[in-house]
Amino acid sequence: SHVSTMRLKMRMFELLEPLRPQTLVYLDADIVALRSLPPVLTRGVPAGCTIMMTRERWYVRHKWSAGLIVADRVASNGFMAAWGRELDSGKHSWDQSALA
Repeated sequence: SHVSTMRLKMRMFELLEPLRPQTLVYLDADIVALRSLPPVLTRGVPAGCTIMMTRERWYVRHKWSAGLIVADRVASNGFMAAWGRELDSGKHSWDQSALA
């Protein structure tokens, strides 16, 4: 289902468990990187930060874009779990609206 596909973002670390990455950079499949990612995205999540996401374009009704995520294995656990519960609640059609 559509929700199941969106739920994959919340399971990034679980799916890559054999590799045990400390930090992951997630890009939606429809995003094309024309240049190297900026250092702020490749250095990892700063201490005290739960997760890094970009603001959505001004004309989109959702505040945050879920198409680019930088997450720390430990720090993002609570955020990802809460986001997943909100998405599973059935109140949202899109992962972005579940971030509000």
